[in-house]
Amino acid sequence: VTIEFESIPSSFLLHAQKLEFNQALEGWYNKNGPEPIKLVSEKFWTESLPEITVQKKSEVGKAFTIAPEVEKEITDKIAQLAKQKSVSRSDNLSQDLGLDSLDISDVQTFLIVRYHIHALDTSDLQTVEDILRVVANPPEQHIESHQKTGWPQEKDRLPIIPPPGTTIHTAFLKMCDRMGRKAACADARLGVISYRKLKLIALTLSHYFRKMEGDHVGVLLPSTTISYVVVLALLLAGKTPVMLNWTVGARALNHCKAMGEFKAVISSRAFLEQLPDGDLGDLDDLLLYLEDIKAAVSLFDKLKAAIGVFKNGKYCQTKDDTAVILFTSGTEALPKGVPLTHENILSNQSSALSCVEFYPSDVLYGSLPPFHSFGFTVTGLLPLLVGLKVYYAPDPTQYFGMAHDIEQWDVSLLCSAPTFMKGLFQVAEPHQLGTIRLAVGGAEKVSDELFEYARKMKFEMLEGYGITECSPVVSLTRPGVPREGVGLPIPGVEVCVIHLETHEKLPVNTEGEICIRGPNVFKGYLGSQKSPFVEIEGKKWYRSGDFGSLSKQGSLLLSGRLKRFIKIGGEMVSLMSIEVELLSAATQRGWIKKAVEGPPLAVAVSEKNGDKPEIVVFSTFDISKDLMNDVLRESGFGRIVKISEVRKVDKIPITGTGKVHLKALQDMI
Repeated sequence: VTIEFESIPSSFLLHAQKLEFNQALEGWYNKNGPEPIKLVSEKFWTESLPEITVQKKSEVGKAFTIAPEVEKEITDKIAQLAKQKSVSRSDNLSQDLGLDSLDISDVQTFLIVRYHIHALDTSDLQTVEDILRVVANPPEQHIESHQKTGWPQEKDRLPIIPPPGTTIHTAFLKMCDRMGRKAACADARLGVISYRKLKLIALTLSHYFRKMEGDHVGVLLPSTTISYVVVLALLLAGKTPVMLNWTVGARALNHCKAMGEFKAVISSRAFLEQLPDGDLGDLDDLLLYLEDIKAAVSLFDKLKAAIGVFKNGKYCQTKDDTAVILFTSGTEALPKGVPLTHENILSNQSSALSCVEFYPSDVLYGSLPPFHSFGFTVTGLLPLLVGLKVYYAPDPTQYFGMAHDIEQWDVSLLCSAPTFMKGLFQVAEPHQLGTIRLAVGGAEKVSDELFEYARKMKFEMLEGYGITECSPVVSLTRPGVPREGVGLPIPGVEVCVIHLETHEKLPVNTEGEICIRGPNVFKGYLGSQKSPFVEIEGKKWYRSGDFGSLSKQGSLLLSGRLKRFIKIGGEMVSLMSIEVELLSAATQRGWIKKAVEGPPLAVAVSEKNGDKPEIVVFSTFDISKDLMNDVLRESGFGRIVKISEVRKVDKIPITGTGKVHLKALQDMI
């Protein structure tokens, strides 16, 4: 190795901007021409040099077609790395934009994660156009990555059964003993994991977690195999996991820290390095990385775990103990802490399971994050506790990667938020979704557009209604039954509708506040929150804050959140109904010229100094308020319902759970 020391040339501008400095550095390196290639023999006893071939640049100048929204996403990413407002196709990545090798590596990672393009030589990426061409015409090797590697053949796999225990961790251990070496789950990092191996990892981690201080432990991880193993290991160690949402911002995370009373947060360096916004507030000082935990697990921990694989110990938690602390989405205010017991979750899973038939051959796709109540209980823990194969994916917005996963892993069951489903369906090729037989949408209203897509693709779409405080499933439409609203309450769950002021039960087809009771309903919020319960006819009911009615058949019909109603001229007006009407018109009349990720529009309210509330529409497409008001009048809204302002935005803000971020809209107002 030769090390050269030279004085800094006078031509160098040490305080110049990155691009100018890098150009000067490049010129200095090449002052005597490009450095020649030096070949080293592969064998010490004879000369054996690799053959050098000049790569053909046949693609240069070749025409290609790329969707405008895809091109914008890619150029926005490059502009972000170059710290410029915009870039053009002809820009050279290094000479014009100042991107260095690490930046190019970031671009490559972006292409792998976002568009699943693995077979890529970064030396081919000289200009912005080169990157666009690669995405438009992926290398041939990319096709090979779609060959299925997936699950082992298991013809004698046992049928799906309800969770076999009164606590989550005992149900997990019993299911591990029942399934043995059968496949439990898979993800991109660990591949296929059997129930026996899953049990061994969970028991090993539990011995380590027992030494941790405090009863509560924060968990900041995406949807992966190890994330749910961490949850199970904490329960086996007698700890309560507190699931944290990294998308809510530092202020909300600090609030969650105060509410959750944990002294450590389990996360991963590999995961945190991928976060676009790394501000975790006060959590930074509490982070405990899985990479370090793996290195710290002792041989003694592993031996005790190996013994535990064959002999289940006694675990002191009961069905009434807290199994997890989740937080509400925080779309309207700071998140509220929701402690759920083992009985809350297991009773809800068993009831939901009785409404839909699952087969031993089924595969569930688990991409919703663990901080999401639907993600934690349904797409996260449920499959592990009932014997259902699950493929975990860490990001429900990586639609190209999701489409590839579904095809490669024979996914038949898709449960997700409608926003994420829409993004997936927009980019997926029909053959990639050919194995899906059933999809369940929750967290927000499932649009007619998604039901129509499911009909064309010949799989069944169900819609559920759930609340974090209810563990979360309350009602569900049933397979093979004409849908009405968000379906019938699941077994064991009671629903009624009450008058907002008198709290009296209302008859069918009469709108009021939806109230719920059952073994799935939590017992109250953390801290000094106002009680969310009301007593009716000697029974305690949870007040959901949602507005709706019950049909004659008993189905639940949602009108929207109470906080999404405004009173104009003494009349209650639903912002959700305005959104539905405007979105339907925008689709039918062709106002939306191109596909966008997330909802195309959202409705909010501006209330200033006690004046009459004004309706504001945020839209991703160009449209006038007069046209929107014409639509509302034609559809039967009274004259008092009037759009006051339309604001054009690039994207409607959504939360990590796929809901419209109402608080962000109010902040924008």
